[in-house]
Amino acid sequence: MILAMALLASPTLLAQKVLNKTYPISGKKLTLKLDFADTIRVERWDKNTAELVVTVNLDQNRYNDYYSLKESQFTGEVSLVEKIDFEGIQKASGCKRDCNFKDLVNYRLRIPAETEFNLKTISGNIILVKVEGKMTVNSISGFVDYTVPSGLKAKFELSSISGDVYSNLTFDAGGTKELSFVGTKQRKTLNGGTLPIEIKTISGNIFLRKS
Repeated sequence: MILAMALLASPTLLAQKVLNKTYPISGKKLTLKLDFADTIRVERWDKNTAELVVTVNLDQNRYNDYYSLKESQFTGEVSLVEKIDFEGIQKASGCKRDCNFKDLVNYRLRIPAETEFNLKTISGNIILVKVEGKMTVNSISGFVDYTVPSGLKAKFELSSISGDVYSNLTFDAGGTKELSFVGTKQRKTLNGGTLPIEIKTISGNIFLRKS
């Protein structure tokens, strides 16, 4: 009885919003604009479809319905754009100015090997696990952490204005010395490759790791 009364007295717990999406992606480019993401994890897998899992928690799950993911499919391209209706949240909360609420949106994306993708976010942290297609990755203030698949042949373009760049990869004509530099733009070739990999941040760090 005491337990039952305690449960009745407890505030209602709101569940996070979870989206599960599958996209036929073989031979297509994937474009993602996830401005308000907290963490974006992209992994390689051995299927010919892309799988996306999104977990949403807007202000203790009170405003999860104001999140949406706009999906567009064109010839040779799949586009995903994150949307949060901040105006709607402001009206629903009754806040008229200086409104602050916590948003936590995480993404886990699995893509086939050699999938080309373009990913942009404002402050999200990006984790890339053994992906090996042509890619352009850009986070303004989040970090980018790329575990590079063994034997990848690529040409890296790395850019950060005030973040640090670290790597334990052995780039061509670079000997075995690990790479570490701050606030610069570098072009590095790995294993004589030509596959374009572009990683940019403004203030976030960039990590390139051996797998």
